Amino acid sequence: MRWTGVLLLGVCMAASAADDEAAIAEAKSAVERQLRDPGSAQYRDVFVRPGKQGVIVCGEVNAKNAYGGYVGFKPFMVAGTSVMLASDTDKGIEELRLELVNHVCRQSPEASP
Repeated sequence: MRWTGVLLLGVCMAASAADDEAAIAEAKSAVERQLRDPGSAQYRDVFVRPGKQGVIVCGEVNAKNAYGGYVGFKPFMVAGTSVMLASDTDKGIEELRLELVNHVCRQSPEASP
């Protein structure tokens, strides 16, 4: 009986990891649709966080600008069909976006106590 519980837990964890990977792949596609040069996207610190109506994918992305240079890693958050990507334009709205992303994506689940 104990082995059945361990096996079931392992299957649930594998399914959860597969779901997370699928969510991350979908989020990256959504972010890339917002970029000038989607093929240049580099990601780091990407993780999935549970949300009230699904999962939220958080991380940082670096991509090339119109001049062909990388702009540096910027935070992003994808929740459902909403993509919040930090940019260097429209500073008032940008500050609000950055504050929201930082609040929701404050730390990865692994770093949580």
